[in-house]
Amino acid sequence: MLTSAIYVAVSIWCCMLSVVVTGQYFLKIVVLLLL
Repeated sequence: MLTSAIYVAVSIWCCMLSVVVTGQYFLKIVVLLLL
């Protein structure tokens, strides 16, 4: 049970991290396009 909970927490953390990274790249691309 504890192992699956840790696995779920790591998966959610990685998902959030990837969303933040892609969001930053997306904002940079939008700024470059607007400039």
